[in-house]
Amino acid sequence: MKIKTTAILSVLALLLVQTFSFAVPADRLSRKERIVKAAKQSVSQASPDDWYTLAKSAKICLEVNKNLSEASQWIDKSLAIHTNPYNLEIKGDYYAKNRLPKKAVDCYIKALKNGHERIPDFDPSRVQKKIAKLINLKIAEKKK
Repeated sequence: MKIKTTAILSVLALLLVQTFSFAVPADRLSRKERIVKAAKQSVSQASPDDWYTLAKSAKICLEVNKNLSEASQWIDKSLAIHTNPYNLEIKGDYYAKNRLPKKAVDCYIKALKNGHERIPDFDPSRVQKKIAKLINLKIAEKKK
């Protein structure tokens, strides 16, 4: 009888642990959590010199407003591998999201300069709009 009771308790304990497992199944992750998980997986599978995957993954995290600390590390690593308008703009986006407008504008200006120097048909309009938005926000804050 003692063996049956022990066996039943063991099965119940196992069921209880499985029911209240701390691991969240993939199908229960939120959309944003799945996006971040995919970004992390992309970075982990990228080659050491793959600046683009690092920058793109950081951009994705910024867009969903998750994993921002690691996104900052990824964009810094991307910039260390190959500085270009794309990753400079993303670094500016990171600063803008973290309410550091001066640093954001500095990065955006570097992105514009880098783009004009390296890319013959560089289109500055998207970055220019971001700079204008930050300047307008600053002006609006001063009026308050």
